[in-house]
Amino acid sequence: MILCMLVMLELCIRVYSKSLCHHLPLNQQNISSTKDLTLDIHEKKFTDFQMDYFWKWTTFTSYLQFLCAFSLVLSAITCLFLTNTLYIETIGFLAVFFEALLGTPQFMRNFRLKSTEGMSVKMVLMWTSGDIFKTVYFILRIAPKQFWLCGMLQISIDIAILFQVLYYSDKYRFRKR
Repeated sequence: MILCMLVMLELCIRVYSKSLCHHLPLNQQNISSTKDLTLDIHEKKFTDFQMDYFWKWTTFTSYLQFLCAFSLVLSAITCLFLTNTLYIETIGFLAVFFEALLGTPQFMRNFRLKSTEGMSVKMVLMWTSGDIFKTVYFILRIAPKQFWLCGMLQISIDIAILFQVLYYSDKYRFRKR
């Protein structure tokens, strides 16, 4: 799964870099030579340590460098606190909580654009059904409460996205125009 995500990340960076090059304004007033053009397309790298460009790097190796550094630091901290129950519980909760928030960027995008155009309702319904089954499983297996609480949060976000589909749809007749 991680390998697939890295391949998708590399493809996104490649497409973004190409689109960036194609959308630069090319007029005689702001570009006098090829040297000026290369300055405008300056690569943003992790090793530049500029917070303004965090996670907006233009090279795939920058993402790999960050992921390696992040993994090493967290691994070292985890080795130090391996016997600390609070630390281990916190790491577990954060993992489940972040997974529960996976639908939030879609919800925010829909809200910002006031549209759900291009979004697959079937996909959201599949998310919702999977999250319901997962949460029911957690409840039936008497899993720690953070699992089913985050499952409920995930279901709530899925339902909120489905309501957005209804609200932003042209078929919804009660919406104010």
